[in-house]
Amino acid sequence: MKKTLLAMLVLLSAGLTHAESPWTVKIGVSDVIPKGNGGTLAGFSASTSNNVQLTPSIEYAINPNISAEILLATPFTHSVYLDGTKVASFKDLPPTVSLKYSFPSYNGFKPYFGLGINYTILWGEKTYGPLVGSKAHGDNTVGMAGLIGVQYDIPNTPYGIALDIRKVDIISKMYVDGNKVGDLVVDPWVVGVAGSYKF
Repeated sequence: MKKTLLAMLVLLSAGLTHAESPWTVKIGVSDVIPKGNGGTLAGFSASTSNNVQLTPSIEYAINPNISAEILLATPFTHSVYLDGTKVASFKDLPPTVSLKYSFPSYNGFKPYFGLGINYTILWGEKTYGPLVGSKAHGDNTVGMAGLIGVQYDIPNTPYGIALDIRKVDIISKMYVDGNKVGDLVVDPWVVGVAGSYKF
């Protein structure tokens, strides 16, 4: 009886040792690189500047291949240019929820891809140059977000490193003094690197 109980405890201990937690947190940085052609505002060609910020995320593994992820960020700040002249800036938060598929791990490397929804919140608009004294406003946006990436899990530890590239659909209706002047097309590539921890 004692031997049977001891064997069961050993097996249970081994199972717990090798079981993976479904939860992963990541802390990293991402560079938001807006599309070169930012649309037309009030008849002028628009463009938006890059910005780099912290991008934490939390992920839940539904099974070994499929997981759900929420990507967050500290506020990004972008400048808006019309024909090369800075006319405005704004802050934004772009939380993104994605469903990801991960391929089987090979030597610790696990490629993945995913698709999700992005909701970008704009605020803190300021005006410069020819628009000084005017009030600018951009609408919040909802759009699709796709990603590809690779995760490297450090052997025998809960830690890892992830690198991914996302394409996000962000098009905001822009207003000056209450009048719509066009759609600002941001549609950025988002390049991110992060450290991960399973808990």
